[in-house]
Amino acid sequence: LLGDLQARFEALLDDRGAPMRSQVFRPDAIYRRVLGIPPDLIVQFGRLTWRSIGGVGYSELHVQENDTGPDDCNHAQFGMFILRAPGLPIRGEVQDMHLLDVAPTLLDLAGRDVPPSMQGQSLLRSAACQVAR
Repeated sequence: LLGDLQARFEALLDDRGAPMRSQVFRPDAIYRRVLGIPPDLIVQFGRLTWRSIGGVGYSELHVQENDTGPDDCNHAQFGMFILRAPGLPIRGEVQDMHLLDVAPTLLDLAGRDVPPSMQGQSLLRSAACQVAR
């Protein structure tokens, strides 16, 4: 069933009939472990240029307005992380940072050990950040 749903999501067309190029992920394939009850599939419609409708009962597949209210820029393939701290050795834009690096970085700044089970690495110790200085 999940394979069929994945194929259907990947085959979706946009409102002009062009391939939407949606990406479909299975949580157990992209995360080392999941907590609680994860979704069966994670879908990025049109590589995040489209979003799923937050309700049910619509007569069309595509809607031009947001069905749940304002939704300005709350999803993107690449996000933004701004950090300022006294004596911070990093300056400028850092490439190849991951969301998983945020918690280890904050723990490192607080002088705490990063648990070995935690994914990601502190930006203070990252090779990418050494170049950004």
